[in-house]
Amino acid sequence: MTVDGGITPEYIFDGNVTVVEGETFTFVPSNNASASYTVNRTTDLGALDTAATTGGFTFNASDAWYADYSSFLIEDIAGIANDDWQTENAHSWSIYLNGAATASGLGANALSDGDTLIFYFCPTDSETYVPIINEATYIVEVDVTVDGGITPEYIFDGGVTVVQGETFSFVPSNNASVSYTVNCTTDLGALDTAATAGGFTFNASDAWYADYGSFLIEDIGGIANDDWQTENAHSWAIYLNDAPTMAGLGANNLADGGDTLTFYFCPSDPETFEYLIDEATYIVEIDVKVSPVAVSDVTVTDAARGGMAQAQVTVKALDAGWYVVVVSGVNTGGDSLAGIATVHLDAGSPMDIPALIAVPQHTQTGTYTLYAGVYTLDDFPDNLLNHSEGVECVIS
Repeated sequence: MTVDGGITPEYIFDGNVTVVEGETFTFVPSNNASASYTVNRTTDLGALDTAATTGGFTFNASDAWYADYSSFLIEDIAGIANDDWQTENAHSWSIYLNGAATASGLGANALSDGDTLIFYFCPTDSETYVPIINEATYIVEVDVTVDGGITPEYIFDGGVTVVQGETFSFVPSNNASVSYTVNCTTDLGALDTAATAGGFTFNASDAWYADYGSFLIEDIGGIANDDWQTENAHSWAIYLNDAPTMAGLGANNLADGGDTLTFYFCPSDPETFEYLIDEATYIVEIDVKVSPVAVSDVTVTDAARGGMAQAQVTVKALDAGWYVVVVSGVNTGGDSLAGIATVHLDAGSPMDIPALIAVPQHTQTGTYTLYAGVYTLDDFPDNLLNHSEGVECVIS
């Protein structure tokens, strides 16, 4: 490219770099080797540093103005140093982002995916001090790709059903001599249910229970909180419906409308202490259904074609009334079996309910996986209240 005035600038670098969201690096200013700064990779300084590594050139910048402007002053790029500003037609390095001069110095300009960052070695207008980029003799042009960065690992991502009125005993990890009765319809209840369903463990301490009536998560899936005094320390944060909870584990009640409970293993902002969930490295995400009915202890006998399989299901309802219990499922080929029972339940009293499953003569032999589902009689076959895990039934 030849710019106005016949000057053909030399490109020190002209290419693409990828910077990663959430990553930082340490920068030592050229005028102060005893100082170091932690800089976000997704800044102009981060992109210049990446381009220098990629392109094999060097650069230096001073922190002489950092206390006043929180940014650095470019001194040279690839050995091309700023001229003495008092000399006529003095050249220095200017920073442009997407075709416009930046308002801040090096390191204080955040980048987005697709930005074009250009450093011009050029003079400035003696009256307006606007860089005269058409007279640049050297250019560094950087096309920026911002990588979303951290891809968190999901320890659990699924749904659980917790039952109204049900409780369980919780023993804190720091105090094996005590146990607490906890409502299943809390964040702790949902986490405990998910741990059972997902096959992972968790631990929580009662060190703060006397003061706050809640527990402190120590680890989930073996991923333990970092020492809070270490840089970028990660710990477990609780979010309910995309907002951080105001209380600790066990003190957040879940609603009947379908809450989403998320545990993020992430750092927090060192000044505001807000959780940086975009930098989470591990996540537990639980879609919670709160049910008025508990279903447990499902058994199904094997059967022969032309006969009957007998199921038994234990059901406990929060409210008294008439309910329908359906035991049904399929084999790997999609062939189905089903049985049904109607029962009146007293509030809070578990009942063992039998259900007969007819096996027609033409039924395919083999193993079927059956589930027990419960409905109110008035709503059946809509509005499934709860269901069991699958149990096997062999048809011969």
